Amino acid sequence: MYSLVISTIGCPFLLDSLASLSHPPDDIIVVVDVIGRRASTLESEYPLARLRQELAERWPALRVLLYDPPPQTWAVHNGCYNVGWKAARRPYVWFTHDDVTYPAFNYPRALNPVLRAIAAAGGVIDGRTVAGVVVPEYETVNGVTVPDYPDGSRGLTQCISPVSQIVSVAAMRKLGGFDEAGIWYDGHLQAETFVRDWWYLLLPTPKVRHESNRTYRVNNWGNHWGANPVWGTYQDNFHRRYGHVWERYMASDEPIEPLRDERFATLVAC
Repeated sequence: MYSLVISTIGCPFLLDSLASLSHPPDDIIVVVDVIGRRASTLESEYPLARLRQELAERWPALRVLLYDPPPQTWAVHNGCYNVGWKAARRPYVWFTHDDVTYPAFNYPRALNPVLRAIAAAGGVIDGRTVAGVVVPEYETVNGVTVPDYPDGSRGLTQCISPVSQIVSVAAMRKLGGFDEAGIWYDGHLQAETFVRDWWYLLLPTPKVRHESNRTYRVNNWGNHWGANPVWGTYQDNFHRRYGHVWERYMASDEPIEPLRDERFATLVAC
């Protein structure tokens, strides 16, 4: 029911991330940011051809696609994800990074029945438009769990995770894809979630481990990113579009909307 879309500049630790998937889904798409490789020394140290060969040898069904953006494109993950969701062979997409490791847990077995049930309900649960699912992740550098509800929480939330968000392809079509001119994908999705009153089903699965932007520290790649020459800074662009600056929504101050036990039991098979 879902495709796993991984945004990467093609770091060697992408292989470690994939190897940690004890139960991989049947559609995995790796989207390599070409401009990110050019902005670092990675291409000379770990050529894309070598990455392709190693991926093909270990995960022959995996697809490798390229994001080679035009000049003045700023939000690179956004472009990778746009390439990925448009190529997805399943009705939902799990957006993630190459600096994520997964617990020994059967995510397809837990997620597929839930996603089928959401789709069968027309994307509406208890009167809420449900655009997908979010599972907990732990960010190592920030030291936070996202969403930051108590362990085992379940129900409907509007909280966004940057690496463990599963969104329907239909919702992405309505969104028109992620902005590629200066709004980060998670901020963009968070803002549109509120504007459109979308909700996500939070599943009480083990936490995905996010090495908190490990990718950006490769070859000081993150230092190459600055204000977009056309649109300005991230906050400038966000304010221009939504009329306020972006603040990360962690859900701490908002209660999760619980589902009745019997209702939840019909959706969750984990």
